[in-house]
Amino acid sequence: MSTLLTRLRDKLTGRDPADVAAEAIYQAMTTLPRYAEVALECERLTTSSARAGVLASVDDDTRAQAVAFMQEPKALRERNRRLAWARADAPKRFPGLLTYYAKHIPQFVDDWALTTDPRSRDAKIMPFRLYPRQWDLAKELLKAYHKGESLSVVKSRDCGASWLTMCLAVSLAIFEPGFVCLVGSALESKIDQSGTNANTLFGKARMFLEYLPEEFRGGWTPKSGNLYMRLFWSNGSVIFGQAGEQIGRGERASIALLDEVAWIPHPQKIDEALTATSDVKWYISTPNGQGNPFAERVRESRTKVFLYSWRDDPRKTEEWAAKKIAADGQRRFDQEYACSFNAGNLDQMLPQAHLDAMLDAHVKLKVHPNGRRFGGFDPGGGGDPSAFCITEGPVITYAESWASSPNLKQELRRAFAICDRFGITEFNADCCGIGNGLESIAVELNADRKAAGKRPIWLHPFKASETPLQPERPCVPGSSVKAKDWYPNKKSQAYDSIRFRAGVTYQLLQGETGDTENIISISSAIPPEHLNKLMLELGQITCKETPGGKLAINKYGDDNASPNMADAFSLAAAPRIPPMAWSRELLDRL
Repeated sequence: MSTLLTRLRDKLTGRDPADVAAEAIYQAMTTLPRYAEVALECERLTTSSARAGVLASVDDDTRAQAVAFMQEPKALRERNRRLAWARADAPKRFPGLLTYYAKHIPQFVDDWALTTDPRSRDAKIMPFRLYPRQWDLAKELLKAYHKGESLSVVKSRDCGASWLTMCLAVSLAIFEPGFVCLVGSALESKIDQSGTNANTLFGKARMFLEYLPEEFRGGWTPKSGNLYMRLFWSNGSVIFGQAGEQIGRGERASIALLDEVAWIPHPQKIDEALTATSDVKWYISTPNGQGNPFAERVRESRTKVFLYSWRDDPRKTEEWAAKKIAADGQRRFDQEYACSFNAGNLDQMLPQAHLDAMLDAHVKLKVHPNGRRFGGFDPGGGGDPSAFCITEGPVITYAESWASSPNLKQELRRAFAICDRFGITEFNADCCGIGNGLESIAVELNADRKAAGKRPIWLHPFKASETPLQPERPCVPGSSVKAKDWYPNKKSQAYDSIRFRAGVTYQLLQGETGDTENIISISSAIPPEHLNKLMLELGQITCKETPGGKLAINKYGDDNASPNMADAFSLAAAPRIPPMAWSRELLDRL
């Protein structure tokens, strides 16, 4: 009866019967047999008597299989079990698995890819099991491909991004007839090299293919589909490599994969050559300063941006980072592992160590978000993105960025909708330049809200060029310098407040004394695409002292692009004069 109901449900929901059958085959393959469950249970137990008790509770065949399973190398035994299961009924099972994997490519990579690490003291070859952030990256890369868009991946060294992108390219070539991938890098020796194993990009692709069960290779063999900087299949799919200034010129590809693109010489010429090659470009790189097209694409949001820092790698700990910094220095660590475009720049307003400290600082310091909720809104006006950030006491609890329109009323409606979603009743908004006119629009929207029985949302106009708040007070707690003598305007005051609070946060996390009232924290619960953008933009803010002795904020060095997410952060966290509290008794007297 349940089978009939399932078939009826699939028919009504429009599911393809082939997909349903393929999913059932995959679930059957991944379901652990009894002997494997017994083996895993024995390995979890800590005493030999307990393990003996578990083995005694099953029949002889199950016991023998469990013991044999425990004796196999742990890294590969489950992979080997699944392969043996599939081959036990190959004509039925492999077609179903291929149908399933064609629509679940990250799972295909996770289930079957092997990687190698010659630094390992144990097995040099191991399964390429994806970490959570690698799953996210795989999904974003494939989403960009299917939507015909480009993606910029700002990555840490040694995070598996090159392995993952090459495995995805090979998988697409297997499952999509006629798929073409151009792989570009600075040097041919980085793309392919005879006599090497997995040190090159094509070496990684070949290792994936050679260790794949032959039933999954799409007919590829080392002899029939393998040339220097070229892999090809009988279904018409091709992966080919090019290096130099003319990468992609005259070519056509489904995807142009550019590895370590920030380090390729003459990148502007390569961008020109790639103009008509493909609508989809995967720009993969560690940062190399600000003066290159990769940095420009990231900071100006010309493509969607994905950040993959060392903190996203579960193998890497704070102790690991401390050893790396001690061995290689903070500047090199920030550039190679912390995804900092301003590494080594003495004008960087927020050092990478302070940025890292801000992430979930409230959790580490056991400080709960318990202050007044407040927002910051920076409108884009159809050019730059718009952005909105929310603070709850010392914690930035939410941030969002979106492609803006020239319609300011539409942008403010979205900001109001975010306020309604999170229970925000007031926020700062940039009302200079693009934001000029927001105040009158807010009056109109609040009139509509009142007519609809909704509470008003108060927009506080933040005009960056105005004189700082409370100019006679110290610029930061404990300073002998007055605000009016250090800040030329409210913008510099807002950003310097963040800098001061980030410094206090870092010191507290280092075990120093300090006032937890002055910390600032960014919640990791913010959606990753918005959190990554916020962290990147904050890291790219620079500052300097003017000849007149005041603090000047320079967004993105000499570039004029607006860091909207960072600006929304500064608006939400900017110093503000608290509202006057009126008691009910006093109001009754008036």
